[in-house]
Amino acid sequence: DETLVHCSPTLFQNAQTLFQIKSPNEGVVTPIFIAMRPFLREFLTEAARHYELVLFTASEVSSRPPPIN
Repeated sequence: DETLVHCSPTLFQNAQTLFQIKSPNEGVVTPIFIAMRPFLREFLTEAARHYELVLFTASEVSSRPPPIN
C-alpha cells in the first residue's frame, strides 16, 4: 500500500534515492527509485530510541529496498 515508501523501476517526480536489484532468474540489473514520506527517517530515528522497530513489506524480495540501518 506504499504507506511509508513508494518504489518504482521508472523515475518519477520526488524520487529521492536509487538502488539496484538483480533478477534472480535473468540476472538483469534493474534500477529502483524510492520516495519516502516526509520526516520518515527522523521519525524512525527517534522511535528507535524508545522502541524496538520491526519493518515489513508485502513486496517480493527481489523488488524491496535493502534493509534500513
